[in-house]
Amino acid sequence: MKKGAIYLATGFIICCILAMFARTQVQQNSGLAVAASATKWSNVKDAGAMSSDAQSSGLLAVGQMLYNGTSWDRARVVADNGTNPAFKSPVLAALANTARPTWTDGKIAPLSVDISGALRTSTVTSSSFTTNWVTVDTTSGGVLIKAANTSRKSITIRNIGSVDMYIGNSGVTTATGFLLQAATKEAYTFDRNTAAVYGITAATSTTACYIEE
Repeated sequence: MKKGAIYLATGFIICCILAMFARTQVQQNSGLAVAASATKWSNVKDAGAMSSDAQSSGLLAVGQMLYNGTSWDRARVVADNGTNPAFKSPVLAALANTARPTWTDGKIAPLSVDISGALRTSTVTSSSFTTNWVTVDTTSGGVLIKAANTSRKSITIRNIGSVDMYIGNSGVTTATGFLLQAATKEAYTFDRNTAAVYGITAATSTTACYIEE
């Protein structure tokens, strides 16, 4: 009976020791590590304890990686902006062309620069324009100066009469319209606006002239 109890107690102790050993191994084997060499792994350490950012020191970080055509490394810059590191910081890619390239509608395209590195931007140009004079009076809702035009790039309207004029959308009034004073022959340019323009006066009439392109 005593031998059985001894065996039982001994087995229990051995099981406890094995369980503690297994737990330690699980803890050690389940942690994060970085490769210190081709054959050795180092446990990840707290960043505050590191004296450098050597890749084999055990410091783990998450960040952008750059490829130089041969290998990968972390994105970084020098402190004084005086030189470029071997692995340069990311830049916006641009395609250098002697002539302005053409692209397929709906497809992704890179920025375009000329051979000197100047960025190309689109400038809206026009090959024609129209002009006219319109008498503007006190008609309720306003007098149509120029109808809507989806092809319009800009329109300039000037008050060349002797009475102040107010311009705006259909239904414009002297209380809601934009004032173009007669005394200074004031003008206003609508840039990239294709809407119809109306005008109204508070008394008698004036003349509005416009140039549209």
